[in-house]
Amino acid sequence: MMSEVMRWKLKGFIPGVEGESKAVFQPVVVLAEDYDSAARLFLDAAERCLAAERREQALQLRLNAADQRIDELERDKARLDALEANCWDVRYESSPNGDAGDSSISIEVVGHWMAKPHERVIGENYHEDLRAAIDQAMTAPAYPPARPEYPEADELIERDHQIPGTSGMRLNMLANQGE
Repeated sequence: MMSEVMRWKLKGFIPGVEGESKAVFQPVVVLAEDYDSAARLFLDAAERCLAAERREQALQLRLNAADQRIDELERDKARLDALEANCWDVRYESSPNGDAGDSSISIEVVGHWMAKPHERVIGENYHEDLRAAIDQAMTAPAYPPARPEYPEADELIERDHQIPGTSGMRLNMLANQGE
């Protein structure tokens, strides 16, 4: 608890001031030890305030980092849920990099369909980034081409299954099913 600082008004002798102005000019003074005590309390409070602001900033940084980590984990959970819900396979292929003694790993996310081709690569990455491959698979169309970067492979497959001289979609569908 802070004790009140005593203040006094000076009256009387003010060197160089005479007459009416002497009566008007009455400065308020405090004892030096009271002033020092009050100043020390003020400075201590200011230091505590600055320390609290620094702690708040540090906590805000930690909170921002935690929020970012939560966002990353939610995206990873969505990726794992997509792998599970769609029964996708993840395949890794390793190929040597010349005489360097190192290898390059490519990643493919493979989906399964009843129509030919039964397995289709719906996501791939050649820079060892599984997340990027799954993200590509998550944005793939419902019936993707045989390979993401080779849609002409689908055209070849469909052309091989066409019945010459027909234009009916039903005949082609029956032929593809083996009926």
